[in-house]
Amino acid sequence: MGKINRKRKRQDENQKNIPDESIPPAPYVIVVHGPPKVGKSLLIKSLVQHYTYHELTDDDTRRPIRIAVKSGEQYRRIQFVECPNNVNGMIDAAKYADAVIFVIDVSYGFEMETLEFVSLLKVHGMPKVIGVFTHLDCFLNKDVKIEKMRTARFEKLFRNEIHEEAHIFCLSAPDEDKKIYQVLDVSKLASFILGMEFHPISWRAAHPYVLVDRFEDVTATESSHMAAACERDIIFHGYLRGCDIKNKGTKVHIAGIGDFPLAGTGIAEHRLVPHINDLKIDDETHTKKEILRVGSYLKFKICDVPSEIVKNRDPWQPILVGGISDREQKVGLVSARFERHSLHIKSLRTNDDIIVSVGWRRYLTKLIYDPKDLSLDSTPEDQPCSASFLGHFATRRSGVVALQSLADSKAAFRILATGKILAFKGFHIPRTIVSEHMTAPEPRDRVWTADTEESEKSRAHVVWGSRERMIADEDMRQKMSEVLEDKLKLTCQKRKTDEPRRAVIILERMYFGNRAEFLEAYQRKKEEDIRNNIPRGMPTRFFQTKTGSTAVAN
Repeated sequence: MGKINRKRKRQDENQKNIPDESIPPAPYVIVVHGPPKVGKSLLIKSLVQHYTYHELTDDDTRRPIRIAVKSGEQYRRIQFVECPNNVNGMIDAAKYADAVIFVIDVSYGFEMETLEFVSLLKVHGMPKVIGVFTHLDCFLNKDVKIEKMRTARFEKLFRNEIHEEAHIFCLSAPDEDKKIYQVLDVSKLASFILGMEFHPISWRAAHPYVLVDRFEDVTATESSHMAAACERDIIFHGYLRGCDIKNKGTKVHIAGIGDFPLAGTGIAEHRLVPHINDLKIDDETHTKKEILRVGSYLKFKICDVPSEIVKNRDPWQPILVGGISDREQKVGLVSARFERHSLHIKSLRTNDDIIVSVGWRRYLTKLIYDPKDLSLDSTPEDQPCSASFLGHFATRRSGVVALQSLADSKAAFRILATGKILAFKGFHIPRTIVSEHMTAPEPRDRVWTADTEESEKSRAHVVWGSRERMIADEDMRQKMSEVLEDKLKLTCQKRKTDEPRRAVIILERMYFGNRAEFLEAYQRKKEEDIRNNIPRGMPTRFFQTKTGSTAVAN
């Protein structure tokens, strides 16, 4: 009898997950990621103008942009999102991106923001990856053969370090009259995006979630005037993605805020393309149903939301709202298998405060490293380590990321460790686990930014090695900052940004002891490359060995 009931339950669940053909799928989210001033906004402008013949302003590109493009006899709906450079925005983007466009400045090289975001994608689910190379016009040598050599070498580096199966496009200098990239270069990228197949990630397809387009504060006027810090009633708008969601009795998690029950849901009066109006969808009947289908444009109300969501709201950072089951609301002891990230220098110590990102949540907790039931003060070198921490329920083998702080601008690499969930043991806890934003909100100008002076120090220019997968020590980074000081400062001035550029440095193999020997060897190698017409301008890489400091290149 029990087997029959379980079989009927599975059949009911499968019947609920059948897509409703009367509702078009939600727009595919394409995240455009890159360090500051590499051309992300200009790329979004160029693509939107190619598809719609509509010109955008700089402020428009920083918001999520939805467009509908006719592909054959059907429309393909696309949503472009410029990924914020703060860690909260990067974590959320890794959870809702259907495809990622990595924008790389070839004249400067790889930067740590790109490598950090790749690490997040590997944990939360790797979507389709596209590489776009910009600032190709910055090279002085205009020889076609050397340009092809340089581009081929950089493509090899991108596939080795970022994504092996990525499609790569090169964008020439922007058109000065139209203030967008060259039409031919953009058309190739735009055509590839239209024909791209999107494969849903299994964990994401099993959970409903909404990338919020906009929200309204509907708190009573009397309450908001009486206390500015009073809890608010918010109505969110956005497309339902992932799977269907129940109309009543469902709890959701607002990333960085907390868990809340849905006070009310409905179908918003929003249509993106004209042909959808012709579909015979009765909104009132649809709203009264117990199940809201994927692809619907929802408006849902959440009550008693902290006032910080309105007061400290960053209008350029999208809000992610994910549905959670009753089981995922439980709190207990989570067992996971962690491995310190190879690009993080210091060992992780027991009972240090860290921030973990697992599922839709990110919250502050403490890790206890305990391999083979022997408690350790810190993680072992170059090997995985079992750990336990207080947290919310997560399914087995779910990815988890550990970070030190939300505003640690001095960190060489901001991701401490990655791992997998092994087990969960629930029990009653008298206090609630909250996110770092709830306990200690960080102002917008303090999250992942640093003073201008910090960009001139060694910590702002990280040295990284691909073979040993290590970051060089502080002395080595200081040497590199002194040697490449003029070039790095010039690049920051050229881009008119005070944000520190955290370069990934790659050089040919050479041995040296002090700074004078290094300068002499570096200058000698540079002159030799000029004589042999070897293209320069590539990033450089260092790593530390047991016998001494060594510099290598692919």
